[in-house]
Parts: sequence; C-alpha cells; structure tokens
Amino acid sequence: MIADLKPYAEYKESGLPWLGQVPTHWGVLSVKQIFDIQLGKMLQNTPQTADDIYVPYLKAQHVQWTGVRTSDLPRMWASPRDIMKFGVQPNDLLVCEGGEGGRCAVIMASDQVMIIQNALHRVRSRTNDDIRFLSYVLSVVSSLGWLDAINNKATIAHFTRDKFGALGILLPPPSEQAAIVRFLDWATSRLDKAIRAKRKIIALLNEQKQAIIHRAVTRGLDPNVSLKPSGIPWLGDIPEHWEVRRAKQATRILRGKFTHRPRNDPSLYDGKYPFIQTGAVAKATKFITSYEQTLNEQGLAVSKLF
Repeated sequence: MIADLKPYAEYKESGLPWLGQVPTHWGVLSVKQIFDIQLGKMLQNTPQTADDIYVPYLKAQHVQWTGVRTSDLPRMWASPRDIMKFGVQPNDLLVCEGGEGGRCAVIMASDQVMIIQNALHRVRSRTNDDIRFLSYVLSVVSSLGWLDAINNKATIAHFTRDKFGALGILLPPPSEQAAIVRFLDWATSRLDKAIRAKRKIIALLNEQKQAIIHRAVTRGLDPNVSLKPSGIPWLGDIPEHWEVRRAKQATRILRGKFTHRPRNDPSLYDGKYPFIQTGAVAKATKFITSYEQTLNEQGLAVSKLF
C-alpha cells in the first residue's frame, strides 16, 4: 500500500526551514492561528480555599511519544476553576514544555478528573483541524532536530507557549488530515508490531549470549572437567584446576579524575585528548571505539591521562 502512494500534481515552497516543498493546496500557518495552547498549573501542595480538591495531575514524564500514562498519578490541590482551566479530556494533545520540549501524545479516554502541571501544554483545535495530525507534525519536527534548535538545548530547554505558538506548520484540508492520520495510525501500528517481535527475538538472543558467556567463564570449554566449590556465593562450582583470587590481586584498578566544576566549562574542551565518560561505556557492547568530547591542555590538567 505504501508503494502505491503517488506524488501530488503540484508543489510549492513552504517557507519553513524544516520542511521544504509541500503540495500547492496545503496551508502554512503558525500553531497559534489554529490551536489553543494552555500551559498547566503550578504545583499547589496545600488547599487555599474550602472548595479546593485534591486532584490527580499529569507531569512531563507521563507524556511520551507512545502515549500518555494516566495510572498512579501524583496529586495536588486545585480549585474548581483550576480544574476547568487546566483539566484534560479525551483527544487533548499534551505537549512537554520542559525536558524534551515538544514531546507529545494525544490523551485517550479516561473516566477520572485530571489536570496538567506547568511542565505541560494542553492543545485543542479551534476549528475542525485534526489534533492528531499536529502530533504527527511535531514528531517530524523533533526527528529533524528543529525542536532542539527552537528550545536552545545547549542551555535550559523550554518549549514555551510563545515558541510553540510561533512554530510554522503545514495544514492540508481537514478531510485530508483525517485520511493521513488514518493511514499513519495503520502504518505505524504494523511497524510497532514488527518492532515488538524483533525485540523479543533480540531479548532471546541476548539471553543465549549471556548463557554462553556464563558457561565459558565459569566452567571453561571442557564439558567433562572435574569441578570443585569456588567459595564464592554467586559463582558456585568451578573447574578443579582453576584458582580463585581477588580482582585486585590479578588486575590494576585505576580511577579516573575530573575535578573541575562546572563540568561543562567550555574552556576545558576541544583539544587533542579523547575524553571518555560513563556514557561511552554504557553505549559500548565490548570495546569503546568512539568518544563525543575531547579535552585540551587545561582540561587535561584537571583530569588524568591513561
């Protein structure tokens, strides 16, 4: 079906730096021209009036690209007026203001009263434009890296109401938006199903790999070798001719060093010395083969060369 999709007859320049050309009959507008954006309520830990209600609220961590988690929510105090102003309902689009600014998801049906904290925007259409189409547009803007640029991620990233409202987006006619959303829901659900199946296979292969490693390092390669107790609780029996020693008896264990604060001081970086951090270890499967930063002579002076 995807292979059957045909290009439109005519295209025009969108004028949007993240996009390029769009079909001629599509509109290009800012978000605030079509959608209402409501930032959430500041956290209120105590009641301020006799009418205040202890109500569940959503934070940025509850909103992921895959959906909105509405179970086991924290609570805050809010007035009936706050609940009207900051409340959510099915088909609202929730967009992160902080953290990964712009990350969003449409809230599905829920029978509980909920409001949003001020780390989230609630977005509703003022017209018959499809809010789900906007969520797909934001995912594209994010994947192209433009949300990082808009949010000034080098400092404290915030996708403010002004930034969000000024964001230029493309809008096909509403009927076409709905058709695109139906197609994308169908296509992404098929891909998500394939991804889940692949992940199960990968998990099983990782289990097999770990079992092979465990067998080799605790029993060796001879399946008929005589065994003896190792005396180590996590290990159990080992080949009779193996010895047990402490790690410090067999290896040199050296600790890294980086004493400067703040750690992100730009005067320390962009030199000739590769700077290996915990993130590089986490990404490596066996060998560390790459690095993202380097230190200069000033950085080396507060670090340790291996």
